[in-house]
Amino acid sequence: MGNISHRKNEEGRSMKTKKIQSARVELNRGKILDTAGYFFWQKGYIATSIDDIAKAAKMNKASIYYYFKNKAAILHELGTMNMQAMIDQVLPIANSDMPPEEKLRLFIIKHIQLLLLNLNHTGIGYKERKHLPPKLFQIYIKMRDEYEGIFRRILEEGIQEGSLECTDAKVASLLIMGLLNSTLQWYRPEGRLSPDDIACEIYAFISNGLKLGADRRVSIGNE
Repeated sequence: MGNISHRKNEEGRSMKTKKIQSARVELNRGKILDTAGYFFWQKGYIATSIDDIAKAAKMNKASIYYYFKNKAAILHELGTMNMQAMIDQVLPIANSDMPPEEKLRLFIIKHIQLLLLNLNHTGIGYKERKHLPPKLFQIYIKMRDEYEGIFRRILEEGIQEGSLECTDAKVASLLIMGLLNSTLQWYRPEGRLSPDDIACEIYAFISNGLKLGADRRVSIGNE
């Protein structure tokens, strides 16, 4: 009985140690990602060095390389981690029983919130993805395409039931996503408009455009 009790105690201590180590790993990885995200956004990926990240995170370079193979691995983690978070946030909206117009509104609001309230993370993938090595770049693009496919599905649903008027969901999706993501170029946290204000303005602009009747659409054909 004594040996069994001793073995259980040892197993308990081992599990506790592993949990502590796992928590420490997550804490340090999170610190590196937060610090790198800040520098990538403020200075740009190219201008940021591992030395910058290590110094600001109060870690040595060896510790950075223990958790991440190189700077590109940090950028890839930031991009894919946050793209997955975006997918997870909007998928329930697309899969709900709400009308397409409401799905469109909620998607736009959620996208802008995720983008502008977390510039150092979510915005990094959009801004700096061009610096990823080809294989890592393709992984990110595949996730981005999945995300934009969810949005396109909402548009297609609205077109099919007649609540949204556009002739090509793919083109409309590309145009709208381009508009949403362009906010990264001009949004300032200290500005007069909050992310929610911006989302409402964009939704009003987009929804009015998608609901224009055919007789009100501008023709670029021969007069």
